[in-house]
Amino acid sequence: MKIPNKKYVFFWAEENDAYCEADYALRNYGENCKKAFGFGSEEIALVYHGYSLEFYLTEEEIKRSSENGFNFFSKEENVINFLRNTKNIRAQASEFIKKSQGIDVGSFSDEEFLEFQIELGNILQKLFTHYILTQPEKFKKIEKYIYDYLKDLGVEDVKSAMHTLVQSEEKIEIIKKGKLFENYSKTIKEENYQGGEELLMNPYKMIKTDLS
Repeated sequence: MKIPNKKYVFFWAEENDAYCEADYALRNYGENCKKAFGFGSEEIALVYHGYSLEFYLTEEEIKRSSENGFNFFSKEENVINFLRNTKNIRAQASEFIKKSQGIDVGSFSDEEFLEFQIELGNILQKLFTHYILTQPEKFKKIEKYIYDYLKDLGVEDVKSAMHTLVQSEEKIEIIKKGKLFENYSKTIKEENYQGGEELLMNPYKMIKTDLS
């Protein structure tokens, strides 16, 4: 198969990615987004260096994603549905984590383990598909539109105004007490997590953003 002669732009990279995980990235950016929102990325390149994965989009794809993102988020109904669905999916993920605490998956039969994996996979697929719609390439045209609008209004510090406009009503504050991430790192090596369960379930808190 001849590869099209197009310019691909680097977007992100991840360490410790197995080759089989490329399928999930392609599906989430492509067909899963298209099923959920009516559009998805078509021109993607994934490059592996050992177990390091690099993600690229063509320049044409970036322009197309920007246009699609503008058209999608310009409709109030889409924004309302997107925020509501994202909140529901986050709640599903949190509930799954809570009910999975203390479960010994080693005691599962093959059928039980498969069901467990399918339930988790379905939640993660929806979560990542919604996350992908918030990526920078989807907002390039929206940001330019807002920037030009504020400039035409005579706003003196347009960059500062835009920064305020994109702030969330809440922000995440990581709880620094304990050694959650150090312990979790040890878990990967030793497979016997010894951290506090409360910190594991609540490693951060949401606080109101000062938008004054």
